[in-house]
Amino acid sequence: MRILRLGYAFAIFAICIYAALATWKALPPLTPPTAAGRAFLEALTATSFFTPLLAVTFLAGASALLFQRTAPLGIALLAPPMVLIFFFHIFLTGMLLWGGTWAGGLAVLAWGHRDAFKALVTYRGPARF
Repeated sequence: MRILRLGYAFAIFAICIYAALATWKALPPLTPPTAAGRAFLEALTATSFFTPLLAVTFLAGASALLFQRTAPLGIALLAPPMVLIFFFHIFLTGMLLWGGTWAGGLAVLAWGHRDAFKALVTYRGPARF
């Protein structure tokens, strides 16, 4: 589980570094293979807040994954963007393996840390005196 956790974190760091360099025109940009995917990505970029918010979320989540103690926090931070990425690749790019790999990796990590999430589904409310 440790290798998957660290590998997932470093893969996210690598993609963030590549995306940053592509933003500054040092590398070719990451472009989806379909027109629908490109249109969706252009719409998100045009908002001027979504891409930086996504980058901060990825960096915070990947940083949290580096340590066993904060790994559940990293999983919780990365889950919403990974769901978006999964459905983006399923419906807009047709890259089922790419989207499924990212979502599946996070699902395996979440399963490995399921005890940390147990309180989210077994919470009974505040104690009554």
